[in-house]
Amino acid sequence: IIMITVPASSHPPTNTLKIDQFVRPLKIQKLQELLAETGTVVQFWMDAIKTHCFVTYSNLEEAAQTRETLHGVAWPPETGKPLRVEFVSKLFADLEIEKAQPKSSPQVTHSQSSAEHLHQQQSHHQQ
Repeated sequence: IIMITVPASSHPPTNTLKIDQFVRPLKIQKLQELLAETGTVVQFWMDAIKTHCFVTYSNLEEAAQTRETLHGVAWPPETGKPLRVEFVSKLFADLEIEKAQPKSSPQVTHSQSSAEHLHQQQSHHQQ
């Protein structure tokens, strides 16, 4: 049995982890199953090109157990590189997720206001 010593995280322990160095192909469902083995996942997000994910557990102990279990482990076993697992703040994860989302939110707001404007014009014409 080879014991891998997991280096200390560069951030203070939290119940949220950033896991990166994933390589495709990988199945998100398999990853979620793997993450569920060490605790109750309350939030999971993976980037579109499947290089990293953020996972929040129900408590610090579960996140710490996951880090101990997965840091430095090649996953998927057949094709993966050793994973890097770091504690991050929930706020940091939320901000990174928000930054990674498609910039469609302003357009959605704009198209809704256009629809309202169009509705107002139609109502005005019908009077």
